[in-house]
Amino acid sequence: MPARVFPRRNRDDDAAARATAIAEQGRSRSSIIGTSIHALRKKPMALNNLIYRDQLFPRSGYARAFEALHQGVGDKRACKAVVELLALAHDRGCEAELAGLIDAELDAGRLPDLALLRQRFAPNPASVPVITVALVALSSYDELAAVHAVETTSNLEVVHDDNQHHRCLCVELC
Repeated sequence: MPARVFPRRNRDDDAAARATAIAEQGRSRSSIIGTSIHALRKKPMALNNLIYRDQLFPRSGYARAFEALHQGVGDKRACKAVVELLALAHDRGCEAELAGLIDAELDAGRLPDLALLRQRFAPNPASVPVITVALVALSSYDELAAVHAVETTSNLEVVHDDNQHHRCLCVELC
């Protein structure tokens, strides 16, 4: 009898099943794309044989970019570039505008330039707050770590029971 009676499941099949289940539960397309992009960033070549690749592209420009990059630079670089484009669109919330720029580049006969697109959709440096952290002297940690005996402020004394049942009785001091 063969070792495997049933065919081995592919991880892409599992991801597709999860994406379908998420969609049936009413979760947004954005959360499905976000989950898929997170996995694809680790293994971008999985995009090449992904069963639901066409559904992953939010607009036709991304599919066109994949085909053009696939023909122009090969499988590996095309997968990596398109995963980065999808991540940029998802992270910056600019999928429509990015798709328009991708379409314009492809219509002009050029492949999308990922570096320029990252620069264009990068966060504004003026919007990033400047945070100043004042460091304390290391000797102050020594003070925190020092163990000090605490004097009792109560006139009660803790006495163990003679039966050694580990219960404590509080007796007032004379």
